[in-house]
Amino acid sequence: MTAVDEQLAYRQARDLQGAGCSTPADLKRYLAQVSMDAQSLRIGLAQAVMHVYAGVPLPDHGTAELPYPQDVLEGRLFDDVMRGPEPEKGFPRALVPDPALANALRHTMRLLADTADAAHLVDALLARSKSALPQEGTAMSPW
Repeated sequence: MTAVDEQLAYRQARDLQGAGCSTPADLKRYLAQVSMDAQSLRIGLAQAVMHVYAGVPLPDHGTAELPYPQDVLEGRLFDDVMRGPEPEKGFPRALVPDPALANALRHTMRLLADTADAAHLVDALLARSKSALPQEGTAMSPW
């Protein structure tokens, strides 16, 4: 199976998962899955960046300010962006020396965190507003 075939199969499986939602409870379960996937992908990306650029795994603990290791890494990438390509005296060596790449990685991590947060928000709003939910048999096509 080629990489393109794997991507297509993954997309089709995700499409079927979404299309399988027929009730608000199904939608809530799907949103929980989206949130978990986004969080897992963010942690996996942080692990990958650490292995590629530092040669070590992501620490299993954060700091007092940033308790989660992936947040610490995102902060470090932000520092790399702000520092630019030239090293500054008194600052640690850049983890990702290319500021544009560091910014793209940081942005990807931020988007994954935002995706997880947005899925939680939609779930909370669905739970709060029963009137926003379609009644059985009344769903209308938006097309």
